[in-house]
Amino acid sequence: MGRTGTGDLTDPLLVQRGSPRQTVRRAGSKSIKDKDSQNLDGVPWSQRSVDDLHDFTDEFIERGYHAEYASWRDQYLKWRRGEGKGAKGENVEQTHLQNKGSTFEHWYPTVSCFTFRRTCVYWIGVLYVEGCLFFLWQPFFDWLVPNAPARMSFFMSKLPLLTGTSVFGIGIYLGYLELINMDTDVTEGHINLFWCDWRKLVSLLREDNQDGTSTDSDELEDSSDSSDAPKATRYENLRRLWLRPLSSIVGWVIYLIGACFFQVANTAAMFSLTPYQEVYICEWPLVVGGMCFLLGGVCEVVQNEIWATPPNTFAWWSSLLNLFGGTCFWLCACPNMVGEATTAIGVVGTVAFLITAILSLCMWRGEQFGLALLS
Repeated sequence: MGRTGTGDLTDPLLVQRGSPRQTVRRAGSKSIKDKDSQNLDGVPWSQRSVDDLHDFTDEFIERGYHAEYASWRDQYLKWRRGEGKGAKGENVEQTHLQNKGSTFEHWYPTVSCFTFRRTCVYWIGVLYVEGCLFFLWQPFFDWLVPNAPARMSFFMSKLPLLTGTSVFGIGIYLGYLELINMDTDVTEGHINLFWCDWRKLVSLLREDNQDGTSTDSDELEDSSDSSDAPKATRYENLRRLWLRPLSSIVGWVIYLIGACFFQVANTAAMFSLTPYQEVYICEWPLVVGGMCFLLGGVCEVVQNEIWATPPNTFAWWSSLLNLFGGTCFWLCACPNMVGEATTAIGVVGTVAFLITAILSLCMWRGEQFGLALLS
């Protein structure tokens, strides 16, 4: 395979179509062996004729890769004639659009956005840990001093519980704050505090926009509703369009609602209430708050699809532990259902949330700033 310095497409190696040995020679061509009378040693190879180059056909046949060369030769000729179609995935605009969603810049377009989300996730993990430690202090104190005076119980049991509820609730609010600012450029100085453009947020979280494909959402919705589409395709479209985006949004919203109910209940417990007031201001908010935490754990399970993925990620274990902890919180708010095991169940659920809080710090260190609800 010598150089084709002249660019002549009638090279014997390029035009042969029959047997490899039946090469077509141009009339009057001479090889170097026929030019004994001429001294070509001083002539550069780039200035010599194609006929002066060595024919490697026999060697290709002997070594067994002449067919591969012939295939390359044919494709090369097509390219020279303008018939080439190019390689898939080459450096074109469509390829960049398809790869845009999975890039780091898609989720963190500016340094300020990266710093904002990184800071939020760090304090989420820290506040979760502190809140869980305050939660664990109350049963420990009640076990250590079972008959403590009312004033001591107020400062050593009820007040730490209220503090833990507030700290844990602030951590949940920071997660909600990160969610509603996913489509906000914080460099502009505008940060959403309580509300956002939910349609835009859903569009951002949908995987068809995330991976950069140009498929219209309306078309995907029609295909997901169509009875003619395969069952696997309908489920995939449903998962991409609704399950994963809405599980992220509903998860953080319902966690925030549950934290508000716990805050109301534990704040009201600081005051002297009548039995009627205690039922409706303390007990029922605890039941509703526990149910919200349970549903939040369900949203995390849906987001990470733990039934179809191996347990080898922090998000997988966080979603499972949050579901377990939310179930325990709900059960301990219903003492008539579990009886004397109420305190023990609450402690087990708090420990599950504490482990999840530590995993949140591990995810922050690994720059997984979405935690288990934006995985």
